[in-house]
This record gives sequence, structure tokens and C-alpha cells, in this order.
Amino acid sequence: MESNLKHMSEKKTSNKSDSSIKSQPHLDKKLDDATFLKLNLKYILPIPILITLVFLNQMRLSSFDTLTSWKGGGFGMFSSISYRFFHLHLVDSSGFNCVEKPRHNNLQQKKMRNYPTYKNMSALATFFSSQKWMFKTKYVYGKKELSVEMVTKHNEKHWTPAGNVLFNKFEILVFDVKFNPETLELAPYSVKDLSINKTLETYN
Repeated sequence: MESNLKHMSEKKTSNKSDSSIKSQPHLDKKLDDATFLKLNLKYILPIPILITLVFLNQMRLSSFDTLTSWKGGGFGMFSSISYRFFHLHLVDSSGFNCVEKPRHNNLQQKKMRNYPTYKNMSALATFFSSQKWMFKTKYVYGKKELSVEMVTKHNEKHWTPAGNVLFNKFEILVFDVKFNPETLELAPYSVKDLSINKTLETYN
């Protein structure tokens, strides 16, 4: 009887030892994680370094250049207000005409709006200044208004010599907005502008 009790006690002790060993898989997992991190550190470490470099470059371009804080990484989207827009003007000796934004070069226009460098602006201005422009009547909220649009193959049938817009310069003005704490309103301000002389007329 005593031998049976002793045997049962030893068996329970052995089972407890086995179960305690089996119930510690987290130790093996921690070792596996540490080993994985050690072996792959050279691949993981460049990721936060790259993100930091992108952040610093975006802050530099948005703080000291004309890049909008919402682009180039978008790190300023939740800490700053930005609503970029631009105007296109045909300029002559009597003044200027504000024109409709053409559908040509949409990607270039967005790039120029978000980051108006001299290169981006001059490329667009050079192209647009070489095009024909015409007056066109449109209706806005039931009111008749005169607008100016670029002549393309889609609307060239409406072009007439009398409706041709004369100009000697093409102008691009880029704006953004900032919060005015005194009026509690968003106020526009000029980011950059560029004016170039008219080039030889061509259109497609």
C-alpha cells in the first residue's frame, strides 16, 4: 500500500514537472523574437531612418521652399492648413484676362500647384503662352458671363478671329490660405508667381 502511494506521488511530481516545462512556450517565443531581431536588424533599421530622412526633407521644403505641407510625405496634414490654388492670366497693355484652367497637362498643373518651382511654372507658362485662346460665353447660376478658354481640337469649331484673345504675356499666380486669428477666417496669400512673354502660337 505504501509503495503504491509513493509511486503515485512520484508520478504526480513528474507530471507537474513535465507540465511546467510544457507550459512555458513564451520563453521559447521570446528567444525566437530576439534571435529574429538580431539576425534582421540590418534590414529593419533602415526603415525608421528612411522615414526620418523623408520627414526632415519634407519639413525643409515646406518651411524654406514652396512645397505644400500636405505633400512630400504629408507630415503636415494634421498640424497645418493648406488649400493651394492658382490663377492663369493673359496679360496685355490694357490689363489681364483670367482664363479657365485647361484640361491639358493636368498632372503638371497639380505638380506645379503643390510645388511651384521656377522649372514647373515656366514649363507650363511656356506651353500655355504658345496656344490660341478665345472668348466664350457661359452661364453661371443663370447669369451670362464671358470666359476665356484655350483653343483645342475639341472646341476649335467655335473659334473666330473676332473671338481671339490678344495678349503679350502669360502669368501664373499660386496661392495658399492661412488662418487669421483676428478675423477667425482663412485668408489667401501669394506663394509664387511667374510671368513670361508670349511665344509663337501653336495649338493641337
